[in-house]
Amino acid sequence: MDYSVAIAHQQPFVPERMTLKLLSDPKYVALNAQTWPRYDAYQHQVKESHWRPAFHVSPVAGLLNDPNGFCYFAGEYHLFYQWFPFGIAHGMKHWAHVRSNDLVNWSAPSLAMTPDSDYDPRGVYSGAAFLHPVDNQMLLYFTGNLKYEGDKRDATQCVATLFADGKVTKNANNPLIPHVPEGLSGHVRDPKVIVVEDGYRMLLGAQTLGDKGCVLVYRSDDAFNWTLLGQLEVAFPAGQEIAGYMWECPDYFVLDGHDVLVFSPQGIESQGARFQNQFNVVYCLGKADWNALTFRVDTVEEFDRGFDFYAPQTMENNPDGKRVLSAWAGCGDPEFPSDVEGWSNCLTFPRELYIQENQLCQRPVPAIEKLYLSSQSGSGEVKGIEVLADNIPTVIALP
Repeated sequence: MDYSVAIAHQQPFVPERMTLKLLSDPKYVALNAQTWPRYDAYQHQVKESHWRPAFHVSPVAGLLNDPNGFCYFAGEYHLFYQWFPFGIAHGMKHWAHVRSNDLVNWSAPSLAMTPDSDYDPRGVYSGAAFLHPVDNQMLLYFTGNLKYEGDKRDATQCVATLFADGKVTKNANNPLIPHVPEGLSGHVRDPKVIVVEDGYRMLLGAQTLGDKGCVLVYRSDDAFNWTLLGQLEVAFPAGQEIAGYMWECPDYFVLDGHDVLVFSPQGIESQGARFQNQFNVVYCLGKADWNALTFRVDTVEEFDRGFDFYAPQTMENNPDGKRVLSAWAGCGDPEFPSDVEGWSNCLTFPRELYIQENQLCQRPVPAIEKLYLSSQSGSGEVKGIEVLADNIPTVIALP
């Protein structure tokens, strides 16, 4: 593991709320030259693991959660993820970085960003990649976490640049957005930047002071200087509203002629076979108006009913034009066999998205065929398969 990372020299960010004292906790430790011996001993302790997945991205040691910065740049696929290096707790979050030529075989992880600045002293939280259309910079937006004593918190929105050699440098003008706006709790995070007709929009997962989840929207002319527009009004069909006390990891894209809004609502109740997990993911097909700040929902559905699927992120600039997704496998706080070995969670195998019969569907990327040892083909039916989920046929037609 290479802990070195290029960080731009900058003037210190001075929070306005200097009367607040940063929360002190043993889990708030950053990986740097001073703490490297501690991590190095830890990673060698967990190097040999009986439970290590063969084809999924997992941490060498410590805890992995959200995928971040998923993109194609300089002839390679780049995938980052939230990472706490020193244990399986949700401690101080860093960005780890893996690279691939085919979405199947990934490099060993390296450290991309560490919480070493006044604007991210309690973690470099999640965000997405954005290829700037003017100068082709690959920008990595992220949230800086500020957590204070007395259960107080704030958040900054920041940016870094990914270079062709794989190095990541935080922007000298961070933070781009220095504080959470009025009327919202300190839970504002996970920036996603998109291009619209009159410039750029930044989408953020957020929570109101009334404990209601929402998507917050900013606008910009250059993708660096941002002005608050307000909350996105998501108009659900009657009786299909999605509530929750927090919406995380918003994503937006156009696929097969549909506007698609994705978010991860926390605190929603189960509905029959739907939303059985502790935390869930929702997709909406409809129509966005980024000037009126509205999204008319025609179809709303749970994204994935598997046990381990959360905080998905899609790649904006896949060279073949396909929309590819990665998600966190291992959501919630269950106990996993790997915990005793000193590492936890992995990312899903990359999935290609498409829309069929007004449903957002997913399948493994075609490159998965590289992993096949043998194959069989034919036609016919397989009958008598017992299933546990609703709305899945018990007769499957073979190709």
